[in-house]
Amino acid sequence: MKTVKILMAVTFASLIGVSGCKSKQQQNVVAANPKPASISDKAKNSLNWAGTYSGTLPCADCSGIETKISLFSDSTYQMRQQYTGKAKEFEEKGHFKWVLPNEIIAVVDAKGDISGHFYVQENQLTLLDSEGKPIETKHNLILNKLNNPLFEKNWKLVELNGKPIGNSRAFIVFNPLNNKVNGNMGCNSFFGSYELIGNNGIKFSQMTSTKMMCIDENQAIENELSQIINTIDNYAITDNKLTFSRAKMSPLAVFAFEK
Repeated sequence: MKTVKILMAVTFASLIGVSGCKSKQQQNVVAANPKPASISDKAKNSLNWAGTYSGTLPCADCSGIETKISLFSDSTYQMRQQYTGKAKEFEEKGHFKWVLPNEIIAVVDAKGDISGHFYVQENQLTLLDSEGKPIETKHNLILNKLNNPLFEKNWKLVELNGKPIGNSRAFIVFNPLNNKVNGNMGCNSFFGSYELIGNNGIKFSQMTSTKMMCIDENQAIENELSQIINTIDNYAITDNKLTFSRAKMSPLAVFAFEK
């Protein structure tokens, strides 16, 4: 079974092929990804590196490999890659380790094999070669951090159809790695997909939930929330509050960020 590691190998092979066949004109092209400049404070301790990064990396037999990688504060990671224009996706989980002088990470899959190296900078990762060294190429090697405050937070329901909500179990979490959403409607857990459209548009789809019967007030909250979630088409975030609406109508639901 193919893994993300194989996709990385394809990436490296395509880069080697490009550099190995350089003409004199190509040799004069300034690399799009210059050698990483040294920074005074090491990335591990000075940068807010945890988060999800996204970009399109080179591919030997396609127009690019759409790549997303999430780095977590416990030194684990998840990576998702897809050939542009093709349906099949590749996923991988594992841990990463910092390579001296704490500016480079090596991602290690569940089998203990190194899948790739990245140079860590403010809000971006740069793909390195299999030895952790810079690759001189005109192709893009940069993954940019997704800084949307919507992502990877536990948003707790505080208002529904204009009515304040007290002690409810309802919450929602957005995963930028796979565009999945999960949470609790007040009684049952739910799962689904989301799509961000333009600056503040959003669409939920393929929503499903567990089927536990509840008899307290959380059941009423769930019934109401489940009826409106598929009608939501825009969102706004202000002062750690996430507001969902339809068109320019009054807010349908308001969630607050729980630290």
